[in-house]
Amino acid sequence: MTVSQFDVLLRRVALSDIELIRSWRNSDRVRLNFIHRKHISVDQQKAWFNNIDNISNYYFLMMDQSRPIGVVDLRLGSMENGFTETGVFVGEPEYENSPKIPLFCLCIANFGLRLLQETQIASKVLKHNERAIKINKMLGLFPFKEFDDYYLFQTFGEQSVECLLRFHETVLGYFQNPDFGNMIISMDNRSDSPELIEFIQKRYNTVPAEFTESIKLEIT
Repeated sequence: MTVSQFDVLLRRVALSDIELIRSWRNSDRVRLNFIHRKHISVDQQKAWFNNIDNISNYYFLMMDQSRPIGVVDLRLGSMENGFTETGVFVGEPEYENSPKIPLFCLCIANFGLRLLQETQIASKVLKHNERAIKINKMLGLFPFKEFDDYYLFQTFGEQSVECLLRFHETVLGYFQNPDFGNMIISMDNRSDSPELIEFIQKRYNTVPAEFTESIKLEIT
């Protein structure tokens, strides 16, 4: 399964990707931006994948052409209050400050809002991670609760939706090409589970009218 928008591509994480992700996650540069900072073993990584390989979790590799550069995700209803949690990390150091990273984040946010119709989204951000704080605010997530070393960000109804739409329109204005805002979700019967395809089809069939012309679902 892939999701493309704004000239960026997200590819759903597969079993063959998990060692690459583990190597990123265990690096000090990435690990120290997480609340849970212990090193992850091979067995722990396999258990993690088995736990997220379902229709409630959407972990994607951010792709630069054919090269994976990091991970972005949505975990449906995973918070105690029922909110969907989102997260992102850049695995390849040279992409840390790439202007494409906010586009990947906007793509996953639109996937959540427009296709999955998830309007209650939250994220946990360490207080020293200034770039993540800025991106969260651009996406319509605002500080809700403060803990010792991190903030809990979350959406606030129509205010957040309007903020995300403004960011979307700003990006389109930069590219000066309205087609860049169209989202294409591609699925493959050979690699995507029947359960996942059925779930995405059902959500696609109930996409709000204002978004139907900008989302396309392709299944091969």
